Amino acid sequence: MKRFFLILSFFLALSSTCLAYSDQIHDIFLPNGLKVIMMEKKKSPHVAVDIFYNVGSHDDPIGKKGMSYVFTELMYRGSKRWSREDRRKMLTKVQSDYGNVFSRDLFNVYDKVHRDDIELVFDYQADRMENLNINEETLASAKESIRAEFEKIKHKQLTVLGDSLGVVIYPDAHPYRSTRLGSLTHIEAITVEDCKQFYKNYFSPNNATIVVVGDIDPENITRLVFKHFGSIKPSDSIPLDPDLSVDFSDKFNEIQRLQDSFKSFPLFLNVSGAMFMLPTSRHKDVLALMHVWNIIGYDLDAKGAFYKKFYKDTGLGVNVRYFSGSELGRSVVSLWVANVFKEANMKDVEKAMFDALDMVANEGISQAHIDNYRKKKLLDYYNYDIGDIAYTIGHAEVVYGDYGRYQESINILKELTKEDIKQLVKKYLKKENAIMVSVNHNERGWFNFIPNIVLNWLVFPIFGFAFE
Repeated sequence: MKRFFLILSFFLALSSTCLAYSDQIHDIFLPNGLKVIMMEKKKSPHVAVDIFYNVGSHDDPIGKKGMSYVFTELMYRGSKRWSREDRRKMLTKVQSDYGNVFSRDLFNVYDKVHRDDIELVFDYQADRMENLNINEETLASAKESIRAEFEKIKHKQLTVLGDSLGVVIYPDAHPYRSTRLGSLTHIEAITVEDCKQFYKNYFSPNNATIVVVGDIDPENITRLVFKHFGSIKPSDSIPLDPDLSVDFSDKFNEIQRLQDSFKSFPLFLNVSGAMFMLPTSRHKDVLALMHVWNIIGYDLDAKGAFYKKFYKDTGLGVNVRYFSGSELGRSVVSLWVANVFKEANMKDVEKAMFDALDMVANEGISQAHIDNYRKKKLLDYYNYDIGDIAYTIGHAEVVYGDYGRYQESINILKELTKEDIKQLVKKYLKKENAIMVSVNHNERGWFNFIPNIVLNWLVFPIFGFAFE
């Protein structure tokens, strides 16, 4: 009887998929809750297979910040049927491009192989989903690798700075307060039992999405997925998502000041700017907002009107950078200027920034820059490697809430107008949503007496500082 229901479930899954075969992208659910998204791309004989688990560092237990990072290492240490060495040899033989990435909101393992080798990938990935090697030996090995990475990161001050800025604005108890990598002290205290419980809770078919992109036959992929993943039991202990909402009202009215030591750049450096706290990645306006901010960034790179208004005509600094990102808690865009041996006047930075944004809200951005950004971005979309497409689709499913928002982002870009940009800037990129931040690296010394023009425009380029 059990076998009968398995066979029946298979044909139900298969038939529901066939209805979508006329489209380029298809999705199915297996009875155990596993979602599978398939996109046919016939450009090459390769196939990208990405598995997204709906878990990120924001799910790390209290006192065990870094648990997700530990699992990036455990994933390399074998499973019941695939030892670490056997898996490595197989992936080398089939010339797989493989690895894993994680963020505060997701955990992704990926492979890119020839279409003839896809079943090998399904086989070992299914075994990792069900039978990952978690024991004293594998955990000790994972911690050893993590210690080495933390040692390397200590010398990458810009990485440390980025992580610090991303967490310092959140309240102490918020899940985003910890950096993505967590705390080495916490990691050292994580036990085998801690890992087994985390694995049981989150690394299960009903908390996962498989994305397959490339030269595929969707019917065959459906059969293979059912064969290798269909019998894996779902988790009955997936925790509720933590509360990621946050009130930043107490930070909008004061400058956040940080002091740091920057050993790889031994002079005094100041980085000043603003972080705009925008709605969650699930909000209807966020996809358009990301394009708007990148269009403003395109204007900066092209030395357009925003660049002149904010940066060139004000002489605020010697370098300017912009960043953007969407998360389940909040989306953030930011704008920064840097100075050597000189601390920017935050009132000047704030005035110049909002004068420039007011100009965009009232006059818009150059139509030529909008059109050029649109052409460039659409060309990027169409030229994406299959691995990039698979990640983008999976990211849209987990973080944006629906893989269809991958296409929605493209459609929004095609139709975005100057008037749309003006309205979105007016609605979101305003003082009420901005946290002003000033970061000083190292202490100032005797060189304060050297004219700033010499320091900023001669010393700065010699050291080659950049926000990379």
